[in-house]
Amino acid sequence: MKLWTLLSFVAAYQQVLLAESNILVVFPHVYYSHFKETARLVSKIGTYGYNVTFVTPFPTQLENAHQGITEISIEGIVEPLKDYVANFYQTENTWYSYWSHLKYTKDIGYEYAQKVLENENVTKLISSSSQFDLVIIEDVSADALTILSHIFKCPLVVLLSEPLGIFYDNYVTDITPWKQYNEIRSMHHWAFKELFRELNTLPAQNRLARKFLPSAPDLRNIMYDTSLVLMPSYEILTYLVPKYPHVKQIGGFNRAESNKPEIEAENASASLVVVSKNIPSYIFEKLLDIPSLKFIYTSQVSDVIRQERVDLLIGDGDVYDIASAMARRVKVLIISRNYWHQSFLIDKLVDERMALQVSIEDDFKKIVEAVNYLMNDAESVFKVMRAWTLMNIEQPEGDQTMGWLEHVLFYKGASHLRPSNLRSSLLHNRITVIIILIIVDLALFLLFYWIIIHFHKVLRHAVLKVCGAIRRFIKRRAQPQTTISYIPIDEKKFGI
Repeated sequence: MKLWTLLSFVAAYQQVLLAESNILVVFPHVYYSHFKETARLVSKIGTYGYNVTFVTPFPTQLENAHQGITEISIEGIVEPLKDYVANFYQTENTWYSYWSHLKYTKDIGYEYAQKVLENENVTKLISSSSQFDLVIIEDVSADALTILSHIFKCPLVVLLSEPLGIFYDNYVTDITPWKQYNEIRSMHHWAFKELFRELNTLPAQNRLARKFLPSAPDLRNIMYDTSLVLMPSYEILTYLVPKYPHVKQIGGFNRAESNKPEIEAENASASLVVVSKNIPSYIFEKLLDIPSLKFIYTSQVSDVIRQERVDLLIGDGDVYDIASAMARRVKVLIISRNYWHQSFLIDKLVDERMALQVSIEDDFKKIVEAVNYLMNDAESVFKVMRAWTLMNIEQPEGDQTMGWLEHVLFYKGASHLRPSNLRSSLLHNRITVIIILIIVDLALFLLFYWIIIHFHKVLRHAVLKVCGAIRRFIKRRAQPQTTISYIPIDEKKFGI
């Protein structure tokens, strides 16, 4: 009994200590759909009684705001960054290569970091005497923002608000029969991405961080010691699991949409099409030629879907827009820019025929056919309803976000969750792994080339033999069947 009393006292004392913790939350994404989702985490932290300083481009728009939440506005970064992204999206050939995607990620991350660190309110916060026990930063490829963890001398938690994409292969693995192939592919993506980051992205981010804090350490020493990485999970992607113990899945997107009123059935017949401004304007201008349809070209897709009677969404695969559409039984057409712009979730929705996808490189007639098909396909509405249920989920065992955040607060970090191979911040260690991978690839290529050179006669003979067998089989199938008629013989006439 005394032991139980002592344990209860310790637990209560721990809660008192944690309740006095100060948490800095920096969610700089300039699109409201991202804010709407990530801000729910801020509200949840506030309900636990923590003192939260919330750096956001959307001040005074926090739902369920609590007394302990203090907002710091960076709304001045919204228009410049939106203009930057819009100009990028309007470039027709920008997304057609892995290299251009990497370069864009580097450039937009630099713009985010620079705009946030230059903001007057953030500068005042850094120079103030504020103290924090935890920093939570939304990942927008702005590595220089992690310097806030060093400035305030506290653990770092990273939130991935983007949908699970090919650039998150280093966080998740899969349990499908093709796992080994996927792992090999992911390893090569990781190697190329890390090589680009080490030689291009991180040096630029380091220079930016030292511009604002001359004594700033190498960002690698901060980033590779991140306590937790929080990322979304979906019921439809049950084959994806975290690759490392410090990566935690915290549920799907747009769960709040389920509380919104459903559109009446009669609205499903409205011929209104919403086109995301992420789609290049030249595509939108061609869409206007489709008769009997009204088009709205907007960047506020989810708001329009809530306010108007929309029948079809045409977007580039933004998960927030898709979730808003599916919550209201709006059909979805995805015009993808290239393979690197896709996510696991979008691929799965398309595979299950819950959304339709075409490529921006396709002939425009194919896009028109896809629009007409969705406008006239009644069954797609039911597929959309099913897709919504598979996107709108929490973890089966419940949302453990606060439990893990309190774990980091209590232990003043959680580096023990990270595998030892991820704790290294030395450049040569990571470059060594990449070089070894390149050497292995080169060795396999040379081995394949050697086999072709030395056994080309055997291989040629085998190939010709197989081709000959196939040709004879096809020839026999192509020949007309001849029937032989037997004439009855008069046995008496021939003396048989």
